[in-house]
Amino acid sequence: MANSALAVDHRSRARQQVSVEVQYSYRRGKCTYHGTGRTRDFGDQTVCFESDQDLPGDVELELSIAWPVSLQGQFPVDMVVHGGLLRKQNGLIVLKLEDYEFRTRGNASFHSSADKGMLCNLLA
Repeated sequence: MANSALAVDHRSRARQQVSVEVQYSYRRGKCTYHGTGRTRDFGDQTVCFESDQDLPGDVELELSIAWPVSLQGQFPVDMVVHGGLLRKQNGLIVLKLEDYEFRTRGNASFHSSADKGMLCNLLA
C-alpha cells in the first residue's frame, strides 16, 4: 500500500510530455562538467530530463534543449534554461526553472565536449 501512494502525482500544474535531446553543464570549483540526456516533460516552473550521469545535488545547471520547432520553419532553435537541481532519482533530474531564452542553433551548440562527460576550464 505504501508504494501505491508514491505513484500518485500530486502536482497541481499541467506538464507537457516532450522528448528531445538536451545537453547540460555545471561548474564545481574551477571545472565545468558537461553531459547529455533527453527531456521527459516540462512544467511552467520545472524541466524533467534523463541524465547520462549522476549529478551532485547542489548545482546550478544550464540546459541547452533542442527545441522541436524551427524558427520560420528553417532555423533550428535551442531553448537555453538556467536553474537549480530540485531533485534526482534513478537517472531522472528535475530542474527548478529560473530563467530561459531561445537561441538560434549555431556551430557551437551541442558541442562535442559534452560526450566526454567533463571539461575542466583551467583559466577559470
